[in-house]
Amino acid sequence: MSHQWYFSMNKKYIPTLLILASLWGSDYMFIKIGISSIHPSLFTSLRFLIASIVFFVFLKIKKVSFKIPLKDLLFIFFISLIDVYLPQILTTTGEKTVASGITSVILSSSPIFTFIFAYFFLKEEKINFYKIFFVILGFLGVFIIFYKELLNSNEFVITGFILILLASIAYAVGLILLKKLNNKIDVYLSCFYLVLFAFFISIPFTIFSKGVINSNFKISSVLALFYDGIVLQAFTYSFFLNAVRIFGASRTAYVGYFMPIFSIIYGAIFLKEVLTINIFVGGALILLSAYFIEKGS
Repeated sequence: MSHQWYFSMNKKYIPTLLILASLWGSDYMFIKIGISSIHPSLFTSLRFLIASIVFFVFLKIKKVSFKIPLKDLLFIFFISLIDVYLPQILTTTGEKTVASGITSVILSSSPIFTFIFAYFFLKEEKINFYKIFFVILGFLGVFIIFYKELLNSNEFVITGFILILLASIAYAVGLILLKKLNNKIDVYLSCFYLVLFAFFISIPFTIFSKGVINSNFKISSVLALFYDGIVLQAFTYSFFLNAVRIFGASRTAYVGYFMPIFSIIYGAIFLKEVLTINIFVGGALILLSAYFIEKGS
């Protein structure tokens, strides 16, 4: 599973970006397919279980030690809750009523929230008129998407939108925490513990929501589950972390600007999702804002 060979030459950066975006862009489509017959809580829990098994087998083959200092292990557990489990369960539940393309666009607002949290809690960001302008522009984009959709929606759709927006906020907080994760820990070992802890965290909620009883496991949903667990949760996530280490977080973060494009295309072609002008306008404002906030002045 090692991708080190792939990043050996800097010219591989653009192909890597496009591969990541095309893979992760399919996530929301397959979630939509998966939760059509599998309860969101169970779907989320099982994808973590599948991914943790994949990582466990791989680490055993690599003969990597599973020992991590308790302090780092507790910190990884906390990151798993904030950056892995919470956004996944919020997104999966929200997609019961929200289109996959719109989900991807809303989640692309995460860098905007990251900037806000980094300024107030880490004191790493400098505030200026330039960044304030793009923060406001980004929220305007979110409002445009919400306003048009909410006018013609019921309370279940509104709840779905709110859950996905909360997932975007959770990803923003999680990204700040990930920056503090010890770089000396093996990438795949970190991934293993992140998804394993997310699985254990998911168990009580799955039981409480009667996820097993409320699922009937259609073949299409089961295939979507294994694709999500193996390809996206295990392979693509480790692929992304390797890219961060080699190309840097700032450059690799650009995958977030291409991902909604693939998500919208997949949703329109395979799920027959209807695209409206407000999605394009709002999405463009969100992506532009996120880009210029991360780029700086």
